[in-house]
Amino acid sequence: MTRMSRCNLPLPLPSDFDCVAHATRLPDIAPSATWDLRMINKKNIIAEKFNETSITLTDAYEAARGTPRGVGDLDVGSPLQPLYAYSDVDKELMVSSNQYCDAVGPLPSSLVRYITEEHLKKDRADADEKAKREKERADKEAEKLKANSSIAGTLLMSNPHEISSVLSGPAVIPPLFAISLRNRVVLPLHYWTDEMLRLAAERPHEIPKELIRAEQTSTLVTPERVQVVDVLKAVKLYGGEEKSAALTPSLWRQASRNLLAAWVYLCPAIVPNDPTSPQNTYASEYDLHVRFFANLKVFDDLPQVWYPIEYELRLAIFNCALFNEHLWSSRVDIGVNSYKQAKHFSSLFSVHPTSGLTAPHSLKRPAPDDGNSAFAKAPRNVNSSNARGGGGSSRESSVPRLPPLCLVCTGPHNAHDHPPDLTSFRDGAPYFCKVDGRDVRSVGSFRGSANRALCILYNVGAACPGGHEPERLHACTFCGGSHRALSRDRACKRVKDGAFVP
Repeated sequence: MTRMSRCNLPLPLPSDFDCVAHATRLPDIAPSATWDLRMINKKNIIAEKFNETSITLTDAYEAARGTPRGVGDLDVGSPLQPLYAYSDVDKELMVSSNQYCDAVGPLPSSLVRYITEEHLKKDRADADEKAKREKERADKEAEKLKANSSIAGTLLMSNPHEISSVLSGPAVIPPLFAISLRNRVVLPLHYWTDEMLRLAAERPHEIPKELIRAEQTSTLVTPERVQVVDVLKAVKLYGGEEKSAALTPSLWRQASRNLLAAWVYLCPAIVPNDPTSPQNTYASEYDLHVRFFANLKVFDDLPQVWYPIEYELRLAIFNCALFNEHLWSSRVDIGVNSYKQAKHFSSLFSVHPTSGLTAPHSLKRPAPDDGNSAFAKAPRNVNSSNARGGGGSSRESSVPRLPPLCLVCTGPHNAHDHPPDLTSFRDGAPYFCKVDGRDVRSVGSFRGSANRALCILYNVGAACPGGHEPERLHACTFCGGSHRALSRDRACKRVKDGAFVP
């Protein structure tokens, strides 16, 4: 009769029987849902004892195969039994609490081994953390000792240069300014003049500073704190944007050149035909921006006009905007045209050297000027002949007249003199507004109401004090658009190629 092995094979076993595979532990299996942790431990202890006996028999069989006597009547052990798996929560509780282990014990040897390994890992991590703290403490102590050590022979010249009666040494961008720019701290433009840069380089402790968290470049590492210019305090000492707006054109060039040099230093270079190279940088866009304004025809004559526009567009580049020559040009054109219109109109309100006039007013309905009485044919001093002894007609003839441009039809006359029988432009389009006493009002319904009054000072480009809306709207008298009538805005329906279409 054939004897069967414990592994369900007939004896004797074949010579190539794999004892190692037979004695290898099986993967854990899920326990019954009704078992508690104590029951799982009990089952695993029984399985471990069974497996221990089986492995002992298998090892003895394997050892006998290598002897002259052979295996004889020996047999391998029974197939190993799998252990029951533990949940992550149970393992975490047993690792963290000895009392919990005692409550659900005794524990199988495999679980004891796992808990011991986790304790060793934690001990090693704690030891490494402690060693790291000790090293940091030692490094700080070493820095303190180094700082308190002798300073003899440690002072070096930075940016050495010869003194000249004509030229000063080259201005060097201080690291504090470069770090501030890198962390998007916007400094007023005059901080980048040679004078201010030398002050920051030669007397760095006079520049107010603050610590901020550097820009986040990784979700895993918290950025370190860096020292930048404290703009709020610095503005109190060295001025803010109002001082930058007063820069002369030559100083604007100087400050812009230095700011551009800082951008070039901070930004990566653009390499043509390199797919990994950036196509646009702060440096490249600001370079185009500076070249545009430095080459304006009105650069030297009207800095008070183009600088506010330059400041706004410079901040846009700081916020990642791309240079657009068409947009830049249109902004400057609107600003220059509005300035010229406002200057021309404001001359009508200037005081006459002999007549003492202060502002035009209607002779029919004299009233305090509300900023919209702009229809009188010419300013007149009614009592000038009585008060000053004759000569009134000669004085009146010297008073400047209103600009020959009607706010109703764009014709070469004042709105007050607009012919009442003309109600449409040459192309048949009806006029948008009409003269009503001292006001200009929309002909039909506009923005929900009929015959809305429009602000005259706004439309001629003069400084409007405001505070009168919605009674008097800021809208174009030619088309009702959101632009000044005399600005020749491209969006105006009565403007073509920069000229009015009557």
